[in-house]
Amino acid sequence: LAWARAFVGVRPSPFVTLHAGVRLGDESSVATATTWSSFNQKNPVPDNPAVDDGDYFGYFADVTFDSRPRGGRENSLYSRPHWSTIEYFYRLSWERADPSVRGDFHDWAVTADLRTYVRLARRQSVWLRVLGGAGHGRAGDGTQLAAQRRYVLGGVGTLRGQNFKSLEGNRVALANLEYVFGVSKSLSALFLV
Repeated sequence: LAWARAFVGVRPSPFVTLHAGVRLGDESSVATATTWSSFNQKNPVPDNPAVDDGDYFGYFADVTFDSRPRGGRENSLYSRPHWSTIEYFYRLSWERADPSVRGDFHDWAVTADLRTYVRLARRQSVWLRVLGGAGHGRAGDGTQLAAQRRYVLGGVGTLRGQNFKSLEGNRVALANLEYVFGVSKSLSALFLV
């Protein structure tokens, strides 16, 4: 068994989703299996990032509030001109692994990801994201989360302009403010703060 996950999900309203469950699996570093790359052919392919090896068994729970429209092309996540004036995506998640139950890892993490989208005009909006989290583990010096569970920042999805996943640690605090405007029907531009 490489990985398994079992969970229960409940949707008490169209906007709220609750999940709780367990994850278990064998975690180990993956060897680099190729010597070439389509994009950077002159440099050797780097090794895959190392992870802390071991059997993982953990519990997780999350609650999500998501008011963004779903379904149909006019309501897709990529067709934001059709959204209402303000939309929200808020998620609070918790995860815990304890070797006294099963597995080799002993860690926990709590994360809040809060996003608000404000439409100023048909093709202009402001996006605000606040991400915060903290965790603790017994990897490395006895206080670090396992390498594969540390918070990482850098790149388009978190901290634009910073190298991809170049910052990592047991805690994260991030605030993004973006002004997005439609240049044409299929092209948008953004300014970051």
